[in-house]
Amino acid sequence: MTKHGLWLTILSVMTAAAALAACGGGGGAGPVDEATAEEGCQQICDHDVACGDPEDPTCVDECVDDVVGTIREDVFVDAADCYASLDCAADEDSCLVCTPTAAHEEYEARCREELPACGVPADQLDDICEVSTSAEGEINPYCLLATSIVSQFTACFDEPDCDAMAACFEQVQEQVNL
Repeated sequence: MTKHGLWLTILSVMTAAAALAACGGGGGAGPVDEATAEEGCQQICDHDVACGDPEDPTCVDECVDDVVGTIREDVFVDAADCYASLDCAADEDSCLVCTPTAAHEEYEARCREELPACGVPADQLDDICEVSTSAEGEINPYCLLATSIVSQFTACFDEPDCDAMAACFEQVQEQVNL
């Protein structure tokens, strides 16, 4: 694997996390459980129908599958509640708000420390390592992940070299179905 292989692995994790979050504080920064996901996803799907989308019998199940065990419960609950009360013409992205936890900040610090040695260009570290909202209002997908998952990714930086880090990232990604 090239030094850029780790960078590409991390970007694929971020892309998967962003796709999961597209379905949508309440609870903590742990992963969304099934019951919470069903309630929030039902709110989201009901809102879509109320705003003129055709009823989709798979909407709730697909949403639940996307968020359970992966997305932070606090972020999901807040986003679902916001979305359910949102005017149909409003920007749904305004409901996705994420404040990094200490685990997320640790990920960012380790990422910025370790990735330059793996050939990640300095001008791309923000895209890969940043866990807070950008100046443009974009949320880094790592902020959306449950703290337990972020901690697993952070532990990958303890691997002895870039190839081992990339393999660790891929293993975590497979374990959590990203």
